[in-house]
Amino acid sequence: MKGWRIGWAWVALLCIPILLTAANNPGLLQDTDTRVLIERMTERNDPLSWWAGDWPLLNHFYRPMVTMVFELDQMIHPWSPAGYGFTNALLCAGCVVALFWMLRELTDEMPVAIGGTTLFALWTAFPLAGETLSSLALILAAAGLLGGLIRRNWGLAALALLVGLAIAPEVGGIERVRGGVMDWIPGRTATTMSLFGFMAIAAYARYERLTAARRPVEPSPFDVPATRSTVVESSPKRVVGLWMVASYACTALALASYEQAVMLPALYIGVAVTFWLLGRKPHWGWAIGSWLLLLAYLGIRRAVLPAGTSEYQDQQFRNSLDVFMTLADYAFPAARTIYALAHQLDLGFFNVLMTQQKQLWAALAYAVAYPALALSARFRWLSRQEFAWLLSGFAMSFFAFMPMAWLKPFQAYNHYHYFSMGFRSLFAVVGIIALVRIAVIAASPRGRQAPQRLAPAPGSLPRP
Repeated sequence: MKGWRIGWAWVALLCIPILLTAANNPGLLQDTDTRVLIERMTERNDPLSWWAGDWPLLNHFYRPMVTMVFELDQMIHPWSPAGYGFTNALLCAGCVVALFWMLRELTDEMPVAIGGTTLFALWTAFPLAGETLSSLALILAAAGLLGGLIRRNWGLAALALLVGLAIAPEVGGIERVRGGVMDWIPGRTATTMSLFGFMAIAAYARYERLTAARRPVEPSPFDVPATRSTVVESSPKRVVGLWMVASYACTALALASYEQAVMLPALYIGVAVTFWLLGRKPHWGWAIGSWLLLLAYLGIRRAVLPAGTSEYQDQQFRNSLDVFMTLADYAFPAARTIYALAHQLDLGFFNVLMTQQKQLWAALAYAVAYPALALSARFRWLSRQEFAWLLSGFAMSFFAFMPMAWLKPFQAYNHYHYFSMGFRSLFAVVGIIALVRIAVIAASPRGRQAPQRLAPAPGSLPRP
């Protein structure tokens, strides 16, 4: 653990701008939901009662843990916009720390853990960080393209461009999260759940990393070879089991915070699959056992909440093409553009080609970019471990967001993506690793073939 002290110190620094940019607008508590929630808490004046029924907005949601956070705020600094805003920032800082722990346990690779956490912290602290990060990724891709053309590495030049097109929006954050979790008080529903969710996955990943046996796997050129100084981390058996206790406890608290946590059992499976791809033998029973917590949660909801859906739920739920397009956008950011162009093909392909050339070529480039990233990563530019992390970050972010696609998005404050963007940061940082390697090799001169040696070489000893 000593080698990770620099990582934890860096994470502490990342939390500073989040805390310094905490919202303190006097109008923070004037939001209708926030005001009604605090008023009802104050009227009841019985914090523990929220564990046995609907939460203060009375719209048929079981969120006692988040209500406890509101109760604590109202107890410490009643009706203080700055106090509530700082609590939101404190929860976001906690999520950054928990994400670093999760990435540390899932990858055991400091650059990857630090890189993913840094992206997530910048997305949280600065509203315009995404545009800057996307521009830097495109500059790197352009450098690889130009260097490849100069060096006549045509294939690598094209690959650098395509991978850059795929990674630029990912590094910038495919969804903006700052406003929904820092500048809007009800956004703490997502951050409270994310805090416990990240810790639950981190504790389970640590358990697997300490106990999952290794399978014989042929090493790739990028894998670090084992040596006499290689250290395999171990812990006493009685201590290792406590990680699963902590993991399940955090899962229960996440379920008591926000409904998006119902995807945690699926994320347990994702962790197990990741370790299997890494050449380990995960304990599938623990991953499958997490579904029992979900069943218990659903039973409690049914017992304590009113039957049927509330007026708010009827208004907010949706079931239409928008659900499919939202999921498609999450899996493939150019999906909506391609769909719009395909919808216009009724006017004729040549008409679309003549009137919307930029959109057409951009859609075609993006359609090729993601497969190019996957293929280049799998076969040449990333190790087997890094490729597993790439797939894991992509798939787990998609499943973490999935249930929120059935809800109408908030235009100004969209907190639905916060939890899933933590996993997406893993996909983004591994993609950047692939882009850097491709760009550097594309711009490097080709190796020269050594001249053929004579047999026997001049001056060599005579052979019998």
